[in-house]
Amino acid sequence: MREIIKLSQKKRFGSITLIRYDCDEPMVSTPSIISYSYGEIVSISQYDDTEKNYFPLNVSGRMIEFRPANEHLSVACYHPEERESVITAIHLHLLDLFGNSVKFIYTASNYKLLFPKLQNLSGCTDIYLKRNFTDMINLEKFLSSSPPVLKSLKMYIRFTSEPFSADSKLYQAESVKLDLHEPTVPDILRLYKGRQAFLRCETCQTSNLVDFVNRWKSGEGFEDLEYLNIDVFPHAAPDIEVRPILNSIGVRRIDTTKKPPTHSLPRVPQKVGSALKKYVSWLETPNTDPITSHVYVVRECDNRVASIQIRGRIFSFGVWDKTEEEFLGMME
Repeated sequence: MREIIKLSQKKRFGSITLIRYDCDEPMVSTPSIISYSYGEIVSISQYDDTEKNYFPLNVSGRMIEFRPANEHLSVACYHPEERESVITAIHLHLLDLFGNSVKFIYTASNYKLLFPKLQNLSGCTDIYLKRNFTDMINLEKFLSSSPPVLKSLKMYIRFTSEPFSADSKLYQAESVKLDLHEPTVPDILRLYKGRQAFLRCETCQTSNLVDFVNRWKSGEGFEDLEYLNIDVFPHAAPDIEVRPILNSIGVRRIDTTKKPPTHSLPRVPQKVGSALKKYVSWLETPNTDPITSHVYVVRECDNRVASIQIRGRIFSFGVWDKTEEEFLGMME
């Protein structure tokens, strides 16, 4: 029967590239909905004795009670002690149907509930932390419980003086979007190992930016970095000092008579949670903000180029998948 379903739905299945497990309930670590790009697959909820029309289905060897939610969607129901086994069975069933042809992403917003341990699962989290946050131990525990691949991490954590540990999973996320207090900024600029970082902060010292660029140039860190954007809050600090930075990082310049190439690339997919939307109004676009600059630096170990742009309180750094010769050839 499974093979018949696969054959009859081959075209539809081929268009599915990502399945998302959304955990929107603040106190429950079980996803409330499993969906894909064209709609919802199944809703997951605790068993309700007042509901009727339950029907059992064998899912990966486990009998699960379902009930219709509407004409297009069913609800998989669990008793409290069955919660993890139900989501595991559904996940195994989806793995059996799709194999490695799709990506599975689990999204969460409550750091007090750990990620489930599921095969081939990536993580995505969106957290707002209250003023004077002090529960760093549980936050670190939550991050360390995330799947091996943490796709994106959004966090509002401005009002705390507690630092993250040097080996925090925060620094390993493919994409981070952080609203930060100042003491955390130097750590991000020193320890981050992911691809894309979007930072908003109250201050950013010139020395931290200089150190970041020079470490990238020397190959000491940021091997996978594609894009960095730092936005200093208006009225919190003066504009970023352009001349002292450029004089300290050995920039190279494109002739002013030529139009430089524009750096922009697709963002790592992120989930915008309602909690973060309420407090942080970042504009979500499919691509990173364009960088068109006559100034660039070159990494010593592989001759790769990164464009640098400083405008007012915004520092942008975009890494090209090109050597300096290839980069300059784009303008010929």
